[in-house]
Amino acid sequence: MTYAIFTYATDAACLAACIRQVRRVDPRAYVAVFDDGSHPLPERPDCDLYRVTTWPRGGNLVGMPCVIGELSAFVEAMDAAGDTHIVKIDADTMLLTLDGLQGDGDAIGYESHETPLYAVGPCYKLSRRIVLKIASYIYSRKWGKGRYPEDFTIFRLAMALTEPERWTLYPSPSGLIAGITKGDAAEAAVLATAGLHFIHCGEPEVVGGKRRRRLRKDAADAMEHLERALA
Repeated sequence: MTYAIFTYATDAACLAACIRQVRRVDPRAYVAVFDDGSHPLPERPDCDLYRVTTWPRGGNLVGMPCVIGELSAFVEAMDAAGDTHIVKIDADTMLLTLDGLQGDGDAIGYESHETPLYAVGPCYKLSRRIVLKIASYIYSRKWGKGRYPEDFTIFRLAMALTEPERWTLYPSPSGLIAGITKGDAAEAAVLATAGLHFIHCGEPEVVGGKRRRRLRKDAADAMEHLERALA
């Protein structure tokens, strides 16, 4: 499969583990990294395609210009790999199996536990066909000043623009994904054998009902423990 990862300078601590795990699960993976030109990685990662992008990202991949930028990156990655589908995966996410990403449909995602009928961003799959349909739909309309988070926006449009039988949204709670803020060896050992599809290691910590900023060092430490448990 072909994988697209959108990075910032702070993702350097996580990215290598993410790519290693993708290739462990999918030895034939084609990995494309699209870096942020405003805050690029300190060095080129070990990937098949590396691009420094200049489109605005609205902080954490938010806004219609970012959505359009991601769609164009998806097409570039699929063209480079000669593929018909793309998996978007976050740098702080560990893919554990391909079981949930199989098939030739237009969209596969995992429902947000906070917002029903919306897919979470750490990992989802799209076809070239639906990527082009979404792009055409966006360009044919005027858009207001809404936030337009890339994950919610892209997947909701995918669901609206293709037949119901051509998209899959695993319901929440699915028991197929997990999110952690930190992690130790014992927790990693449990998660590694829990039958999960992926683990998002950059979950914001919730303290007093408020979401705190994600710390990339915590995510990197959790990914290191998971790598050892999965080895």
